[in-house]
Amino acid sequence: MKSIICRLVVSLLATSAQADVWDADDDLAKQLHDLTHGSDEAHDLAARPGPLADIDWSRVPQEAYSSYEVTIDGVTSQIQKIELTRFDASGTTLLQTAVAPSVVGGTSRVLEWMNGSTPAFTTIRVQGAACDAACGKDAAYRIRAVETTIAVPRFNNSSTQVTVLLIQNTRPTARWATVYFWNSTGALVRCRFRHAGSRS
Repeated sequence: MKSIICRLVVSLLATSAQADVWDADDDLAKQLHDLTHGSDEAHDLAARPGPLADIDWSRVPQEAYSSYEVTIDGVTSQIQKIELTRFDASGTTLLQTAVAPSVVGGTSRVLEWMNGSTPAFTTIRVQGAACDAACGKDAAYRIRAVETTIAVPRFNNSSTQVTVLLIQNTRPTARWATVYFWNSTGALVRCRFRHAGSRS
C-alpha cells in the first residue's frame, strides 16, 4: 500500500509541473499547430526545464487575397510585458510586431495583416513574460485568430448601374483596406488600395 501511495504522489507532482497542452507543438523544430478562423486557445508561459523562459510558436495558413487578425488577451498579472510578433514561414524573418488594440494601451495585443496573391504560412511567436524563467502555470493568456476578409458576391459597372462599396473604420486607430475585383470569368480586373484613417 505504501508503494502505491508513493507512486501516486510522484505522478501527481510530475503532472502539475507540465506546461500547457500546446507546448508539445509550439517549438520551431516541430510541426507547429495551426491558428485558423475561430481559433480560441488558452496558453501559459510556464518556464521550461532549465529553467528557461517559455516561447510559444504557432502558424497561420493564409489564403490568397485575404486578411487576418491574431489577438492576445486574458493576460494574467504575472505576464505584463507579453510580446506578440509575426514571422515568415521559417520563423526567422520578423514581419510585424503587435500593438495594443486601443489608443489607451493595456496588456492585450493585436496583429492585423493582409496576404497577397500567393497562399502561404506565417508564424506567430508569444514570449516576454515579466516573470521570465520563474513563470508558473498561472502566467496565462488567451490567443484568438480570425480571418477578416469580406467577400461581396457581385458588382455592376454597365449602363446606368454602378456598385458603390463603402468601408468604415470603427476603431480609433488607422486601418488599411485592399479591394480586389474579379469578372464573371474569374479574372482579376481591378485592384484598389485605400487607407482608412483613424476615427475622430
